[in-house]
Amino acid sequence: MTPVERHAELIYAEALVQKALLGIVYSGDWLHFIKEALNMRSAMNTYQHMYEFMLDADANAEGGHDDSLDAHWRSGVLLGTGVSNLVLSLLPGRVISIAELFGYKGDRKVGLDLLMRAGGWTKDSSEPSVSVAEEGLRRSLCDMTLLIFHLVLSAFTFTGVDLEMAETILNWNLKRYPTGMSCPPHLTFKLVSLTRHPPPRRLLAVRSGPSPTLQSSTKRINRGLPPRH
Repeated sequence: MTPVERHAELIYAEALVQKALLGIVYSGDWLHFIKEALNMRSAMNTYQHMYEFMLDADANAEGGHDDSLDAHWRSGVLLGTGVSNLVLSLLPGRVISIAELFGYKGDRKVGLDLLMRAGGWTKDSSEPSVSVAEEGLRRSLCDMTLLIFHLVLSAFTFTGVDLEMAETILNWNLKRYPTGMSCPPHLTFKLVSLTRHPPPRRLLAVRSGPSPTLQSSTKRINRGLPPRH
């Protein structure tokens, strides 16, 4: 595939996922729901094929890394394949049994490893092996997904949760964005507040400033009001 064809496949898969998600949420009958579920399977299959293509290209390249595959495309493939595995692994057992009828399979460890790979994160280092200059466009989304899993979804599951890894990713992003957050303040605090603390207090409410804005947003959420933009 040419670079244009690769990116076209990636954007097609991303658009198909968004369309399928909206269709599932707003589906009014079982027929429409099944149709969108099949669209979701098609998108996941596309991600899986692109991931296998990337693995094959790297295996045949000198040094184990094909430089013709750009970082932006790689980060998109890792994000899509990683999130697919992670989401499927979070489904209840009965739902997974039904999902497997549509060809869905998810592995939580594989999903987390793929998301970490986009940023070059390892448990042995506090710094990623992928620098800002070398990162792909969707690297930040991979980091955000990891933080959401370890800090927010850990209220509902414990398998795969790693607070030390979350703290490492969070600290690095705080150094990169010292006056901002890894996602909009009101969204971060709403997600964190819904979990009602530990593990340990969601790393101090996803440590980020500025302090007055955080206090104001927290007070408004506690009063049942929408945070200020």
